Amino acid sequence: MPEPGKIDFSRPSADILQGALSGAWRIGTSPLSAPEMVRQLEETPQVKSLAINANNITGWDSTLLTFLITTKKECQSRNIGFEHQGMVEKNKL
Repeated sequence: MPEPGKIDFSRPSADILQGALSGAWRIGTSPLSAPEMVRQLEETPQVKSLAINANNITGWDSTLLTFLITTKKECQSRNIGFEHQGMVEKNKL
C-alpha cells in the first residue's frame, strides 16, 4: 500500500507559507483536507503567499485536484498569492 498523502509546512519568511506534498493523494488515503488548509491560513494571518510543491507525490486522483482548487479559491478570497509546482510536470495532466 502506498504511503498516504501528507503535507509538511515550512515558513521561509513571515509572509510565505510553503507546503511540500508527498505520498499518494487518493480517495481513502486521508490526506490533509481543504478545511485543515484553511485553518493553517487562519493561524498565520501575516501570510501573503502560499507555495505548494508536489514533486514528491507518488500518485493522485480527484482528491488532490479538489484540494488544490479549494485551497486556491481560499487564497484568492484572502488576497494571498498561490502557486504550485510539480504535479503537472510530473503527471502530465
